[in-house]
Amino acid sequence: MKKITLLFSLLFVISLNDSKAQCGNAVDLDGTNECLTTPFNDYTFTNFTLECWINVASYGSNVHYISLYKNVYLVLGDWGSGSFDTWADGLSPISSTSSLIGSANTWHHVAFVYDGTNQKLYIDGVLDVTAATTGTVTHDNVGFNTGLVVGARYDQSIQYVDGLIDELRIWNVARNTTEIQTSMNTSLTGSESGLIAYYQFEDGTGSSIVTDLTGNGNTLTLTNMEANLDWVNSMDLNSPVPDLSSLSDLVGCTEVIPSIPTATDNCTGVINGIPDVAFPITTIGTSFINWSYDDGNGNTSIQTQQVTINPPVDVTTSLNLEGVTIMANDISAIGYQWIDCDNANAIIVGEINQSFTATTNGNFAVIVFGSFCSDTSACVNIVSTGIDEIDNIQINLYPNPSNDGTFKINYDGEIKSIQVFDLIGREIIVPVDLNNKNVDGSTISSGKYMVRILTENQVVTKELVVVHNN
Repeated sequence: MKKITLLFSLLFVISLNDSKAQCGNAVDLDGTNECLTTPFNDYTFTNFTLECWINVASYGSNVHYISLYKNVYLVLGDWGSGSFDTWADGLSPISSTSSLIGSANTWHHVAFVYDGTNQKLYIDGVLDVTAATTGTVTHDNVGFNTGLVVGARYDQSIQYVDGLIDELRIWNVARNTTEIQTSMNTSLTGSESGLIAYYQFEDGTGSSIVTDLTGNGNTLTLTNMEANLDWVNSMDLNSPVPDLSSLSDLVGCTEVIPSIPTATDNCTGVINGIPDVAFPITTIGTSFINWSYDDGNGNTSIQTQQVTINPPVDVTTSLNLEGVTIMANDISAIGYQWIDCDNANAIIVGEINQSFTATTNGNFAVIVFGSFCSDTSACVNIVSTGIDEIDNIQINLYPNPSNDGTFKINYDGEIKSIQVFDLIGREIIVPVDLNNKNVDGSTISSGKYMVRILTENQVVTKELVVVHNN
């Protein structure tokens, strides 16, 4: 039988600037025998990402949040230590454990990633564990054939979850930090590349299924659950990606709450503030609101609602005198990602610094990541005749290939900066001597890299090959 709680706390945290998220529901599991199941289709997993939002009554309960036992055996759970744990059959190490203990009755986003070299565990968008890994993911469609179970062990026998689960996503690609952070608080379309199962949990009260929005047919079925009781509806505003359709405004990352909630769905009484509450609530910080609920039959309950208004990030920018370098003005941000406004806001690989120097004319913006949320600047138009690409004859790297990682830049003019990036856009910090145009890359591994060179008024990118002689 489902627990009925008369005094409860709700958490508002708007973490991104996407006002189109429509995820106001989640499922509530009792920790005894309730779970969600699907036979699941066969997929080939070489790289993968498992992610979901979790809000449980306690940690250290030895539970399985996601148990995928179809062709592979992948698990995201808590083995009883209170930390977040993973399991991937065929890999060594076979399991990893977070350094963090989850907070009870609080939403946490957890993502388990394997990129072919490392297992990674993200907690609330922050990389917590990186484990160098050998081996390959086991593919066994005979032994591993139970399917996907959410909220319990793969055989639905033990390790049941007592709490809420929302926004579950299964990918057969490794998601990177930026991708996880920019989408964890936002609903997806289901058509994203590499996404093989996606559950928004928006089917809602009365539904005995949770739709797979990828169209792959991996529909979850509520097992040992009550379709009329085991959904947390949007009125509760208890989902990590709230339903924003009833909110009057979003200012950057700051939520403006417009009015007293309305009793809806299977809640038919009257809700009033104690005392009257002034709206909208715009004060940055945490405050508490009390509501009384009268069902009209002499039954009343009280709800304490915790409202957290996060400070917005500064998304203003500045353009340098030369008109080619844009600077994000927020110096307290924890990260930046520059995007190309003329290319459907595509991420510009490697451009994760506070400033961005354009190599072509166009419109560019920056996503600024704050401690609680992220927001995107206005697009800045770059029009300058001084950013033509340099002719390959004018600038060169040598030796290339480099046998020890060191190399020089052959260019007659002044060089203002030299940066080295790997092929997925991460900057490799190496000693640079701009006066002599020398770079000491002796600490980087053998492989291919991209070298970006900024001269007086031009930028060029060159490929560098490093082959260490052992």
